[in-house]
Amino acid sequence: MNNYVVLSLVAVGVIAILAACWWYSTHFAGRKINQLRQDQPGQGLTHEGTDPLIEQHEPALDLNKTENVEADGHQNDFMPASEPPVYEEIEKEREEAAQTAALASDAAPGSTGMEAVPADGSVHWVLTVTPDEGRTISFGAVSSLVKALKNLHYQLPIEVYARSKRNNLFYPAQYLPSEALEVVVTAVLINRVERLNAISASRIRTACETLATDCDAELTTSMEIDQIESMVENNKNFIDYFNRVLDLLIVTRDGKAFDDAQVNAMLSGLGFEREDGFWTLKTVPYKRDGEITVRYTDDAHASLTLRLDLMLCNPARGDVARLFAMANHAASHLGAQWSDSDGNPLTTSGALQAEGLIAKELRTMARYGVPAGSDRAFALFGKGA
Repeated sequence: MNNYVVLSLVAVGVIAILAACWWYSTHFAGRKINQLRQDQPGQGLTHEGTDPLIEQHEPALDLNKTENVEADGHQNDFMPASEPPVYEEIEKEREEAAQTAALASDAAPGSTGMEAVPADGSVHWVLTVTPDEGRTISFGAVSSLVKALKNLHYQLPIEVYARSKRNNLFYPAQYLPSEALEVVVTAVLINRVERLNAISASRIRTACETLATDCDAELTTSMEIDQIESMVENNKNFIDYFNRVLDLLIVTRDGKAFDDAQVNAMLSGLGFEREDGFWTLKTVPYKRDGEITVRYTDDAHASLTLRLDLMLCNPARGDVARLFAMANHAASHLGAQWSDSDGNPLTTSGALQAEGLIAKELRTMARYGVPAGSDRAFALFGKGA
């Protein structure tokens, strides 16, 4: 019984203490807080003030922007940028690399290095000079070879490539950035103006042998000189069969001569450049051949001939349609009429029909392994070195 009374008294005492604490907090502490609010307006925890740790008016985040910026132009310290600063540097590097690639695309192939030499065993004779392991071929030796081959004055393209010690890539000799681990010479077997024979092949080989001897290197060739003649003959037959150009005529209506200044201004507006007695427009900037040419058909200057080399054009790029469009533009601008090479006037339907026949012939050539405008076509149907 005594224990029960003691426990009851302890419980009553605890309840009394808790009640006293509650009464004190609601009266005295509440008054103190209200006093603080009155002394420091806007600094409390009510909706009238601003919590120093929480923005009262949080700015909306624009997902189309890369960072959250306040009105004063400074980045919000409480809202991190959606892209860390290092990404900006990476993006700059990527843009610079893209610009470099764009410039390289406009330059001649190989100026930035190649994994392999652009040699084609069907149209090239390939000679390779390889020094012993651990040895290299100097700039001077490569330059001497280039000079020796140029002094042959052949109308066949002869190219010199060298594999750089720096990055193991092949470069045309003029772009070689370091000493060479290997030198490769490619000589076109035959084109429209010249063919490789035993004498010319022997002279090319002699120039390469000189380099090999000077550098203690080994010379290898894709074929022996006595095998070249049969390859040349086969390629000649192909050239003779498919050799085609497309000529269109622009003729004055009254038979009088064109105004040369007017003709030159019109062609310059189309991108043509004037040379000795004719105008040219390169279809591939770094190629020697493959241009559209315009010249006076005769001394009377009453007719112009627009010519496109069909073997060196690019059908997918629309070179054929482009020539027809140019002829139509020229005739309209000069107040003349345009026709085919036989003088038959061409209408729009006639031009479309002619374009279809040309496309069919070019597809046939492609089936024989020589697409128009390809590197192989440029080698076979080129008109000089």
